[in-house]
Amino acid sequence: MYLIPAIDLLDKSFVRLRKGDYSDVTTYGDPIEWAKKFVSQGASHLHIVDLDAARQDGNNDSTISSLIDELSGSNLRIDVGGGIRSAKRALQLLDLGVDRIVVGSRAISSQSFARELSSSIPGRVWIGLDYRRVDSQILCAVEGWTIDSDLTLEVALDRFIDDGVAGFVLTDISRDGMLSGPDAETLAMAAKIIAGRCELVASGGVSQLDDLDLLASRVGAKSLYGVISGRAIAEGKLDLAEGSKRCAAYE
Repeated sequence: MYLIPAIDLLDKSFVRLRKGDYSDVTTYGDPIEWAKKFVSQGASHLHIVDLDAARQDGNNDSTISSLIDELSGSNLRIDVGGGIRSAKRALQLLDLGVDRIVVGSRAISSQSFARELSSSIPGRVWIGLDYRRVDSQILCAVEGWTIDSDLTLEVALDRFIDDGVAGFVLTDISRDGMLSGPDAETLAMAAKIIAGRCELVASGGVSQLDDLDLLASRVGAKSLYGVISGRAIAEGKLDLAEGSKRCAAYE
């Protein structure tokens, strides 16, 4: 189980949105300097979301490329999500040196796209399932979290689990950037459905070391490949070095 710092990119800057709201942005500065800092604190993985690409308003490829070049000797494993709607786009990111891509909206609208992409680049495709509770259902959101689909999280997990995907990144939109703690109940449900057949990454709300303990006990450290945290790490509320050590020690 890895603690994975997150960098969301908007117009070449490291930012965080609250609940995915583009009008509620906190800017932290140079993403490359932040990535270097994360590596110095023990990060082995980095999660990048290209918010411009997610809303189809350009991309941050030059920044991602520069970041990868600057950290080429660190063995940092980088995944990138946001606006990946074609195989061509996926391959462009892999050519930059990205280790895994995270596909969200396009996978939900076309299961065959996710299946074919996973088959063509095995072990390198994660499905990003961003969800919110609507009445009694847990629905997957699309188009940069702006639209709720009619696909429930449970159905989505069942739909993709046998398509050869490397794993899932589950994000509770209501908790993202809110420092309110993780949705351990839903993550535990997802872990049961996945049953170790691929990787599971938790995202949204993780803000302190106790949250890592909660996920390790309620979901199971062996069921989680990683836990993503952005704002809490950037603002010093979650110590990346200590959290990474704790995650590595869970059994």
